[in-house]
Amino acid sequence: MLAALLSRRRHQSDVRRTARIAQLNDQFRERPYSTPNSRVIFSPGVMALTKAIGGQGQLSAALYAQSQLLLLIRDAVTDNVCLTTPERNAGKVVYLGEEVVFCIAYLALDLYSAASDPSDPNTTIRIMTLRLDSEE
Repeated sequence: MLAALLSRRRHQSDVRRTARIAQLNDQFRERPYSTPNSRVIFSPGVMALTKAIGGQGQLSAALYAQSQLLLLIRDAVTDNVCLTTPERNAGKVVYLGEEVVFCIAYLALDLYSAASDPSDPNTTIRIMTLRLDSEE
């Protein structure tokens, strides 16, 4: 009886923790550059894709293309079309005919070790990596 009660409480705690992590990930995707303790990394393939939009020397066009990709990810997640985990930390969208995969990792403040508690934004750095699906 006691074991069942403890198991149920642990499950409820895990559900609340997962919901909190998902909420923090949603906030990060909504405002990636204004979320404390967060970083966005574009792979070489995604960088090449966005630079192709701007052409030679058109940094502002490439930055615009990157921002459009981030908006696409935000809107796709809001529409629940690309979520792959309960924490809503990974998915895939199509951008300019290419499949782009995103994944949010959780690191400790030292940027070296894994975060001990991804539900605590004060001790976790969220890093969203965007790469082409063809990049392995």
